[in-house]
Amino acid sequence: MEQFTLSKNEINSFVGDIRTLSIIGAEDLSAVTWTTSDPEIVKIRKFDDYKKGVLITLLKEGNAVISAAVGTETVTCSVVVRLGQQADPNGEFNYYMGDFHAHTTSIHVKDKFKERVGESADDMVSKVRKEGKFDFFTISDHECLLDGEEVFSVYEAAEKNQTEDFVAFPGIEAQLDIDSTDRYGLPRRDSGEVVTINPQGTTGAKSWEEFVEKIQPSPYTIASLAHPQVLGYSRYGIWNFKLAEQTKPFMRDIVHMVEMGQGNYVDGKLLREWNLVGERIYSLALDCGYKVGPNCASDSHGPVWGSDSYPGRTIILAPRKSKELFLDALKNARVYASENGNTKVFYTVNGKQAANTLALTTDYEFCIHIEPFRKPCEKISHIDIVSDYGLTVWSGEFDSETIDIRVKLHSETARYFFIRIFSENGMRTWSAPIWTGRAFDECPLPAFEGKPIDKKCWSVQSDSGADPERVINGDPNTPWKADGTSATLTIDMKQVETVCGFGYYPHIPERGESGGYAHYISDYEYYVSVDNIHYEKVCSGMYREFGGEQILRIKPVEARWVRLKVLSTTGSASRKPGYTDKEVRIGELDVYRV
Repeated sequence: MEQFTLSKNEINSFVGDIRTLSIIGAEDLSAVTWTTSDPEIVKIRKFDDYKKGVLITLLKEGNAVISAAVGTETVTCSVVVRLGQQADPNGEFNYYMGDFHAHTTSIHVKDKFKERVGESADDMVSKVRKEGKFDFFTISDHECLLDGEEVFSVYEAAEKNQTEDFVAFPGIEAQLDIDSTDRYGLPRRDSGEVVTINPQGTTGAKSWEEFVEKIQPSPYTIASLAHPQVLGYSRYGIWNFKLAEQTKPFMRDIVHMVEMGQGNYVDGKLLREWNLVGERIYSLALDCGYKVGPNCASDSHGPVWGSDSYPGRTIILAPRKSKELFLDALKNARVYASENGNTKVFYTVNGKQAANTLALTTDYEFCIHIEPFRKPCEKISHIDIVSDYGLTVWSGEFDSETIDIRVKLHSETARYFFIRIFSENGMRTWSAPIWTGRAFDECPLPAFEGKPIDKKCWSVQSDSGADPERVINGDPNTPWKADGTSATLTIDMKQVETVCGFGYYPHIPERGESGGYAHYISDYEYYVSVDNIHYEKVCSGMYREFGGEQILRIKPVEARWVRLKVLSTTGSASRKPGYTDKEVRIGELDVYRV
């Protein structure tokens, strides 16, 4: 008869916490049985390929007992679950820095992904903790390439390195594969990777429903949309989460962050250029009713981790440093992102701090204070106040390390605001949002029923660049190039049609192409005419997604000519040196009829 014990005799923690529990001493675990006295209070996550340990999720306030039986021997662990601490949303907050996306692995190739560079999960988290520059840290290895023991080791490492001065979160980067082929025969990826903090499950999925079912959200599971709009590795194409088309209420319960900046810089060069467009998914998520905040993450695959892997920081606003208060902050979007990791932002709207919901009004007074966490520092050069659909509703030019300003705005439609700050070297900071209390867009959008109009007889003229017919040649992989960051194209459809939408197909950049993400259309205006003399503007705005064809829906209107005015590119809008002069490129344009 084997004698054995458990790694813990008692667990005392808060609702939503996940703890490890393992068997010590028993050799033959093939027939081990784990049970809970109350599955409504405590849930056990077992591994098919790892019998030594389990994950214990605390679901509800109360008491329970976990039992492990091997043969005729049974040992127990008592569990006491209390309610977690929650911060006063109008209280005083401190600023805590860290990274929610890092890997213990060095090579992002499936058959080599588990080749370590001498770092276990515990070694990695311990190294970052001992460095003393982060307040929190998360390992988020790719779930599809980990076995049960490796998953368990991530949770164990987080638990082992938890101190009063350092919060370690367990995490997983899960794959969400919603793939298809579009009408041009090109791959479409309405999905991506999701960094999931504090999950019970770890398996990727083919739909959001399957993802949530397998990830088994705990009360404090936090999902972050990782590197949105990155050029996919396993299948060529820009990843898009297509939130307007795919959002369902249950998704809003777990998605609470969007990665804005990610990767690293070498000699001032942005190595992961999808950062130029990733921020647009933040405003898109807000428009779809998500309670999200922005984050910056290293996505480091080694050999450097911690503060030296990437200058950007995710900054949590919390009254004290603790796991439960940090999770409460993330759940309520009290988090912001800074590419330089050195921008301290405090702002109020009508006296309320960021991540609050205001009393319904039409007049808004902003009090904005910005200063560096440390000196020397770059000066602030530009500030935007951003609102619905990612559009800037106020901006100002500056030349100072510290900013104290008051701004008054009037709006009868705004649903949210956030602050975007530019340093003189192009580094950006995005604040947590604040909500006005107005209703959000209907999600998911109803299916678009417009039909693409045959282009074989069309002609097109442009005020810039050569060969404008490339935008209607039926091949998005032969992009038209303008001479600058703005352009006007006029399409003659040769007959009057009842138009209900416009299609824009961004070109897919070549892998490794410098500046590829800077050529997309940012701000636009569409006009229509029946006589090529009098033009009516039918829509305007900012493109925010670039994976596959992007369709703008309009109220049906009679038109023969369609005019697209490109007002800016993603590069010029980014204000980042080296990208602001990248010319417009368009893969394909389409017009849809009723």
